Amino acid sequence: SMNKGEMYDVIAKLKEISDSNPEEARKILTQHPQLPEAILYCMSELDMIKTPVATSGIGVPLPAPGIAPPIPSDPRARAAPPQPVQLSD
Repeated sequence: SMNKGEMYDVIAKLKEISDSNPEEARKILTQHPQLPEAILYCMSELDMIKTPVATSGIGVPLPAPGIAPPIPSDPRARAAPPQPVQLSD
């Protein structure tokens, strides 16, 4: 399990990559389909995003404005805990 400092470092590194090389960031996210969900979890734990209060008619929370919903991933990938990602420098 990662502590909050480690979570922040991962998010900061991915932001740095996305700012300097958007294509590389896209490639990392595409190669690791569970990563967007893990990033949203980390951002939620770090109070970087607010959990929406409104829900749809079936009790499923609606996505917050301006935040894309996580990319659906293979259900088997969700069952496994997030694996450390080796980011290239």
